[in-house]
Amino acid sequence: MNRQRGAAATEVAVIVPVIVLFIGALGIGWRINAARTKLADAAASAARAASIVNSAAAAPRVAEQAVRADLDTVGLRCADIGVSVDTSGYWAPLGAPATVGVRVSCTVDMSDLGVAGLGGRHRFTATAQEALDTHRRRSP
Repeated sequence: MNRQRGAAATEVAVIVPVIVLFIGALGIGWRINAARTKLADAAASAARAASIVNSAAAAPRVAEQAVRADLDTVGLRCADIGVSVDTSGYWAPLGAPATVGVRVSCTVDMSDLGVAGLGGRHRFTATAQEALDTHRRRSP
């Protein structure tokens, strides 16, 4: 008798699910990394935009506009977006180094991946800082 009969089918039955799970894990990892990267880029854009304006009062509005425009451009759909801006650097005296900081949070829907335990919404957060021009007049 041939004891090898059906061995190939058994090997395929074992290997195929492992390969499918591996490819699925790669897809999930890519999706999570892409969301983090896009959010970090949006935070950097927002910090840059906030550092260009001359007033602390206008910086949060400009930063939020930059975040929304950047996320819209890269196609990251957030269920809700939170933008907080640290404008304490605007009170630094002229000539003193100062920064503006931005923290961006975004809730991304992952339910379309169809993976048990991962579905639903996941919140991602990114922060960025940008230097304020030390010799440009600023108003708090």
